Amino acid sequence: MVNKNLPRLFLLFISFCAAANCPVIAFQKNHTFQDLEKLLLQHDYAVAAIMQKMQAMESRRSAAKAQYLPKLSTSYRFFGDGLNLAEEDFGRKHFLTLRLSQDLVKLTKVRSNKIDGINAELDIIASQLQSSKRFSFLKFRKAYIEILQNHSRIFYYKRLINTYEKIIKIKRSRYEEQEELLTEVLEIEKERINVRGLHAYYQTQIKKQKDVLAEFFQLTRYDIEWNETELRHVPIREAKLLAVAVKNSDGFKLNQAKARLADIRADGSMYDNVTFSPYLGLRIRGDKFNKLHTGPEVGVNFSIPLWFKSVRTNKHNQYKYESNASKLAAEHEAFELKQKVISVLHKYQLLDVQIKNSSDILDLLNEKTRIQESRHANELRNLKLDPVTLLELEAQIAAKKLDRICFKYERDQFYYELIYLAGMTQPKNFAYHLAKNREVAMNQQTKGIWLWNTSEVLKGEPRARFIAFCKSTGINKVFVSINKKVVSSIEQSSDLQTFIAHLHHAGIKAAALMGEPTWVYEKNRQKMLRRLRFVLDYNDNTIDPARFDAIHLDIEPHTLAEWGIYKKFLLNNLAETIKLANNLTSRGKQRLPLEIDIPTFYHKIDKTALEKIVQNADTMTIMAYERLTAEKVMKSVENIFALANRMGKRVVIGLNAKEFSEKEMLENLIKNVGDKVSLEKSYAGFAIHDFHHYRNLIEKRNAL
Repeated sequence: MVNKNLPRLFLLFISFCAAANCPVIAFQKNHTFQDLEKLLLQHDYAVAAIMQKMQAMESRRSAAKAQYLPKLSTSYRFFGDGLNLAEEDFGRKHFLTLRLSQDLVKLTKVRSNKIDGINAELDIIASQLQSSKRFSFLKFRKAYIEILQNHSRIFYYKRLINTYEKIIKIKRSRYEEQEELLTEVLEIEKERINVRGLHAYYQTQIKKQKDVLAEFFQLTRYDIEWNETELRHVPIREAKLLAVAVKNSDGFKLNQAKARLADIRADGSMYDNVTFSPYLGLRIRGDKFNKLHTGPEVGVNFSIPLWFKSVRTNKHNQYKYESNASKLAAEHEAFELKQKVISVLHKYQLLDVQIKNSSDILDLLNEKTRIQESRHANELRNLKLDPVTLLELEAQIAAKKLDRICFKYERDQFYYELIYLAGMTQPKNFAYHLAKNREVAMNQQTKGIWLWNTSEVLKGEPRARFIAFCKSTGINKVFVSINKKVVSSIEQSSDLQTFIAHLHHAGIKAAALMGEPTWVYEKNRQKMLRRLRFVLDYNDNTIDPARFDAIHLDIEPHTLAEWGIYKKFLLNNLAETIKLANNLTSRGKQRLPLEIDIPTFYHKIDKTALEKIVQNADTMTIMAYERLTAEKVMKSVENIFALANRMGKRVVIGLNAKEFSEKEMLENLIKNVGDKVSLEKSYAGFAIHDFHHYRNLIEKRNAL
């Protein structure tokens, strides 16, 4: 039985939360960017109007088909007494005729021509509808991005105001007795007033923008979740973009449809006002004795105006000129569109450069801040330490971050404008059209595997079984462990050559896998360099089919016992170690790409150190272990992808076969994650840890 006091208790709970400023669960849905995009076309009146116009035209087409049924016609004729056909005393006075006829010209030529014309008009309306839909998406996306950009402005303007107030406070107390120096304070005051004005302006602007956008969707601004949507910008090639844009251009297609319509009308003008109608009928006649006589009637009606030729010629010429004009307009539209696409694309590319430059300047400012903070912390003797310096650096960093964010939002707007100009509505379609040989590229992505016990599969039957296993599971790259046993045994040198040559013959690449966590220490780096030199010398002294394709370092300082205390120290040491390895591998006769294994959490410890690590490697294999869903894997790798995208590096996602109970679970995860990251420009494939566990997983499946 329901407690009657429950509603009262619920109201009391709400009242208590309101009084205590507690968050109350909201029952209304917050609409995200993606939600609004799905609702967009339902609320656009321009799109709705064109759809109504299209339905009207479809009704017109249906009506055009129905009106060419046979025609029933009647005629009545009367002859007065003056006409007497007395032969056989059969003088006729009254004639009534009923005829069922069909105009063959209208039935064939005119009808098909008219329906073709209506279809051409429908194509024009469909083009207008598609253009209206895309323009609706463009307006909404630009408005949403502008609101996000203004949010960022308000945030950083607030930070700047607070920073300027601190500087003013310090400088006023410092210069209160020195009036001639107060001009410095006034300069900062001027900056603060300016930023305060901008802060107030954008606060008001955001409210207005939100209300306008929310009103369009029949919501309130509180019903919308104003979060930055994740954008994946696919690489854009100018030539392909121009071809796609012209192919999908509304203006180009519209003028082509107009030209086709004019050609159809020119063809139809040949048959205007011409009739050719066979008929079958019944004739009723009366004689002078008022008796009725009936009989069948068969014949044909043909008519043509006396001025037919001149009118036909003029109409034909009119439509032909209209057709030629539309064709020329289509060519002009294509030319203008190409110029516009190139202009927008160059702005997009320029903003990419500005974002990178802003990031580089931010790195410099952060380094200057770190040095200043270090000087303050160490209290160096005979050094003038000025807190204003740090505050000014803080203001510069805030301003530069705002610049970078604004550049990014502007680039996003140009990105969506390129989608619009390319004749599409969604970025995924954009990616589909612009990614050259996308399916081929997907097939060429890495599916790697770690091989730790190299000596077990170097020769004979084990080698053949291993290669067969790789081919059957789609493995196209093996991280071959170059351990002490392989390095020290000269006898295995020829076996190693044969093994790698067999891998290459099977279409499988080989990377030299090596690594010890203690290599991060300076005293142990020589061990790493000796191992690297072994591989480099091996490659220099080996023929091509048996050479390694890359160096793969697996140095994991987070597995050391001292990691818990010295995280930053060890991570910075790893950065120095990777840099040393990169310097060595770059100087070989044939430079070997450097690949490294990294976990998912280094960005939480020291972003600067992680950036140095990524900068000195060609490919990062992210060990996204202990994550069994695509969402968790994606969340764990997004920071590395963002960094790799910016630096032009490659990323492979590593999964641990040991964590899966069934082969299908692992394969489904690879597929689901692959679908989500396929548009990341740094995405390079997957790798499975390791051969031993992956083989056990498959053998377990086959045994069932």
